[in-house]
Amino acid sequence: MLCQIMLPAIKTVGRRAAILALALGLLAVWLAVMSVYRPAACIGRALAALGANDIERLQYETIGMPDSGEFQYLANLFRGRLLLAGGHPDLALDELEIALRDPDIRIRAMVLRGECLYWMGRFSEAGKTWTQVVQLAPDNVDAHRWLGVAYYELGASRDAIYFLDKAAGMAPSDPRPHRTIGLIRRDEDPSDAIKAYQESLRRQPDQSDRNQILFELADAHHRLRQYPEALAVLRECPLSADVLTLRADCEMGLSHTDEALALLEQALAADPDQITALVLEAKIMIERGKMPTARRLLEHAAELAPKDGEIRFQLAIVYRRLDELDKAAEQRRLFDQLRTLRADYDALAEKARSDPRDEPVRRSLGMLAIDLEMPAAAKTWLRSALYLDPNDTAAMQALLRLLADEQRALLQSKIHSGGPEPPQGRFPGGG
Repeated sequence: MLCQIMLPAIKTVGRRAAILALALGLLAVWLAVMSVYRPAACIGRALAALGANDIERLQYETIGMPDSGEFQYLANLFRGRLLLAGGHPDLALDELEIALRDPDIRIRAMVLRGECLYWMGRFSEAGKTWTQVVQLAPDNVDAHRWLGVAYYELGASRDAIYFLDKAAGMAPSDPRPHRTIGLIRRDEDPSDAIKAYQESLRRQPDQSDRNQILFELADAHHRLRQYPEALAVLRECPLSADVLTLRADCEMGLSHTDEALALLEQALAADPDQITALVLEAKIMIERGKMPTARRLLEHAAELAPKDGEIRFQLAIVYRRLDELDKAAEQRRLFDQLRTLRADYDALAEKARSDPRDEPVRRSLGMLAIDLEMPAAAKTWLRSALYLDPNDTAAMQALLRLLADEQRALLQSKIHSGGPEPPQGRFPGGG
């Protein structure tokens, strides 16, 4: 009888306990969710994403984040970074100018401000901003790395490597400083470039531009005539006309002419306008006495690169062997002219490397590079001249002409390929 009386009460207590346990469980879940999504937690994760340059995560963490009160300047900082990543440095700069008012995030905002100015082509202001950051925060790795890039743009390799070395020491897992050092040293000292590329790949083997780094590493080995080492690296690269051509050049260095010829034919099948492949195959044809074939290859190469001295030199050989002496003499005249221009260019480049503040020599290098039909080098030197003197109208006009020519060529290629028109109005940056 007592059991029958107590059973409903026990059931009622059990239900209440279950309901209470469920409520407590839901409360715990709610508290856990709130702890994850409360503004302070979101900001902490957003700052971590900003430091790691994880744009996708930053975008996710800032959805619905307050943009007033104590969070206002952080919101400006995050929006500035997202706008910069989206290709709008001008709009990003407006946000970052507001974020600079908060002393707690001023250094972060200044580094990003320098990036915005850099991508807007305001190189001198960008460099001054990063220099100020280094003075205020000597251990700021991003400012050191960007100053290295800025000095690279100036053609001041010694200063560039100084700041890049400092950045690499501050961030032992960052592959970018050594990647840039390799690019700088490839022309000046390929053995140093090899060490830099290898260190960059050691730090991060799966970089997004791994294949390009491997190609540059192989090219550095090739410059030192380390052909087996270059070939070993090239085997890791996906096949392309450039890769096939460099492999062929290495095989020629090892006197494997048949193997080289087979690779060159593959390269030209992939890209009939691969200039180096045309010249290398022409050299093989000259060695084998096949002058008409060599002539066809070199004349096509000359159409593509009329200011290439090596092509003119080889054409002079071919015309002479074909008893076309007037044409041979003309090619020799062009070769001598280009050799003189190139010697002037190399001398000025050495002077520019020794003096990072010589603006006129950089403008002269830009103009010489235009005469030598080296548009990439011309843009670099003209941009560096404008970095030092934003009011250099001659450098600005020459740069604008180059960019207009580049834009027209791109548009023409899109029209012929049936693709869309290229985007307008973006000033190309470097680094």
